Amino acid sequence: MEPPLSTVVQPQEEKKTVEELRERLQKAMQSLKELEEMKKKLTEKRGKGIQLLARLETMEKERSIQSKNVPVIAVGYPRDGISVDSDYISLFGVAEHDRDYEI
Repeated sequence: MEPPLSTVVQPQEEKKTVEELRERLQKAMQSLKELEEMKKKLTEKRGKGIQLLARLETMEKERSIQSKNVPVIAVGYPRDGISVDSDYISLFGVAEHDRDYEI
């Protein structure tokens, strides 16, 4: 006596269902992996953004301090008894040439 047709078809359908579920699981695992990579990249970019923001704030503070200091040029000769003292010196200039300017 042969088994009913429903029991023969059921293992084949079960195998098909299991295979479909495995495929869906693989896709879900791949998506999860991609999300984890994106999360890592986002965290890195946020860290860089925080560093850049801190650097920008520092540069703005330095700029605001420098803008309050009026530029002064002092030229003196030691034999005239003139001396100039400063904590630091920032020197910028322009040199002229017969054909062009250099900064």
